[in-house]
Amino acid sequence: MKDFLKFTFASVIGVILAGVVFTILGIITLVGIVASSDTETVVKDNSIFVLDFKGSLSERVQENPLQQLLGEEFEAYGLDDILASIKKAKDNDKIKGIYIQPSYLEASYASLEEIRNALLDFKESGKFIVAYADQYAQGMYYLSSVADKIIINPQGSIGWHGAGMQPVFFKNLVSKLGLEVQVFRVGTYKSAVEPFIATEMSPANREQMTECLEAAVQAKGVPMLDKTQVIKILTDGGTVCGLLCLNTAAQDAADHFTLIRCKNVIWATGGPAGMYADSVYPFSQYGATGLALEAGAKGKNLTEWQYGLASVALRWNVSGTYMQVLPRVYSTAADGSDEREFLMDFFSDVHDMLSNLFLKGYQ
Repeated sequence: MKDFLKFTFASVIGVILAGVVFTILGIITLVGIVASSDTETVVKDNSIFVLDFKGSLSERVQENPLQQLLGEEFEAYGLDDILASIKKAKDNDKIKGIYIQPSYLEASYASLEEIRNALLDFKESGKFIVAYADQYAQGMYYLSSVADKIIINPQGSIGWHGAGMQPVFFKNLVSKLGLEVQVFRVGTYKSAVEPFIATEMSPANREQMTECLEAAVQAKGVPMLDKTQVIKILTDGGTVCGLLCLNTAAQDAADHFTLIRCKNVIWATGGPAGMYADSVYPFSQYGATGLALEAGAKGKNLTEWQYGLASVALRWNVSGTYMQVLPRVYSTAADGSDEREFLMDFFSDVHDMLSNLFLKGYQ
């Protein structure tokens, strides 16, 4: 019994002492982390400032010593801290450039634009910026586009889907729940309530959203040529070298054509909608697949077209109308000579052959 009490007491004392030791070590560690975070970084000559984005961005963040202790993979960044650091890097002669590692950053495009503008201001000092990533999301590529050189892993990828807006509509859900949304709306451009009373964007909302996107693009210095139609893709030795465009709004003959010199072209003109008299495409979307093929582009995953008879008005005898003009069926030699209407070898006269040809098309 004495031995049992002795060993039990020794175990309790050991646990208490271990707890005290670990508590002291923890306090020392926390004090060291806090002290190191408050210590000013010593910048050596020919240093490079590294922006390693891997986390989320907010306007301001509080220092969290436990983040370093727990080794959290994703960090929280403060926009004010990043902008201040870039400004200090610009003014510090010991820092020769910035190296961006845009792995992942959860941030709005407004915040990304502020960082990008700060980097543009940094480049005014004559210092370089280089970006490298295994893969670029669209926001990170936009941020990195300010760099003098953008590098990607040979096995990497770029997620690029362009600017766009995709609203969510709840009208069908609200109807299934047996609810009715009552709205009193004054004016045309009032789209805040559309998700609850419609299943798609109204023409007025589409117009104002398009205007917003165009304004955002123009604010970045991207030129937009209105009333300009590409009529030929210029190539030199199989490589794109420019675009020949028609200015449909020009008044003077000298201004009818516009020449654009470029090394790369993103051809996003849609399908061949302009070849149809009636089309479900928007009026301004004519399509220009033929120009790309004419310039030597390779087609891939193109839509197959099967042409047949169609009409938006009532037709009682489409086939008969179609066959009023009968085709001429003949064969030739390999060089195109020696035309011969071979169907006559199987009919007694021309009228019999044409009658059967008509029935073939009609049936």
